[in-house]
Amino acid sequence: MSHSRQYLQFNDLVFDSTEMFSQEAEKTTTKGETQKFSYGNGSYAFFRNPQLFVEEKSLSGTINISFSRFEKGDRHHVKDFIRLNLIQPGKLWAMEDGRILWANAYLTDYSEPYEKYRDTLSVDVDFKLYEGVWHIADKTKTFALPYNICTALDCYDFTDIDDCTDCCVACATQTANPCCVCDCDELSEETSLCNAMPDGWQECGSSYKLVYDCLAGERIYGRKSWGRKVCKQEPCYSTIAGRFYSRTVLDTEHVEVILEGKFHDPAIRINDTEMTVLGDYEGLLRVTESGEMFFAESECCEWEQLDFSNLETEDLGWSVHNGFNKLLVSGACCEEACAWVNIDEITF
Repeated sequence: MSHSRQYLQFNDLVFDSTEMFSQEAEKTTTKGETQKFSYGNGSYAFFRNPQLFVEEKSLSGTINISFSRFEKGDRHHVKDFIRLNLIQPGKLWAMEDGRILWANAYLTDYSEPYEKYRDTLSVDVDFKLYEGVWHIADKTKTFALPYNICTALDCYDFTDIDDCTDCCVACATQTANPCCVCDCDELSEETSLCNAMPDGWQECGSSYKLVYDCLAGERIYGRKSWGRKVCKQEPCYSTIAGRFYSRTVLDTEHVEVILEGKFHDPAIRINDTEMTVLGDYEGLLRVTESGEMFFAESECCEWEQLDFSNLETEDLGWSVHNGFNKLLVSGACCEEACAWVNIDEITF
């Protein structure tokens, strides 16, 4: 297994072999600043946090697509297929040390297609990774569908329309791009990353298309997709206390907590930050890092958003670091109660 980062896909454009996308080195720049000493060696550096922040970054490469792998009647649609996927901002997918990563990206530069090798279409591209980070894919929400480049165009409305033909044909109502619909039926427990992590990811003829779908993940895995679970050790304890592990490399503040049970003014503390939701609740209570709060009596009920005045805190959100983190939820009544911590784990 290669230990270097392999780029797998952008939107629906799958790089199904290592030769299909030949990349240049990806470079990370931190947001550190220094001030030179007037009379002395080196410089002064001021750091507000234990970890440095990273700048946005760029990735350049060349996409090579062999025309011989497409049906002759589809070859003139290949350029449109490439352009449609590249012009939309979306997810850039990669694999590193057997771990699937994704980054939000958009195209900044695009060369006109040219023939680098015989029967091969090549396009030089530059991507901007504007967050500067890679997200570690949640295996319960990410699916790997068997992929064949020969059928890659099937989910697109590519049709040869002749302006000289009957107007009723040329002006027929077109449905919305059904690309997502093509994938929905194949999203299952068997195709999720929990079960679909093959060794030969970019071998011609046995490649995979990655699909991220939160709703499908919750439908298939239920509460397992809610994140790390910590429960009371005894029903009559007034607190939920425990530790949970995170793979995040960079400290992350994209954290959501779901409580289940009976609570009075529950105070949710993760590491050194606490947020309190005022009121009495029996059912499910969801709190986001931005201070949004939602309540539902059960999983069968719709989430009802609570007023922001119910929140009491000095700082919004929590911070989770690599390794074990502490969780403490007070205000639980004398019943069973649990908490789930959903973390957007990131690296660079």
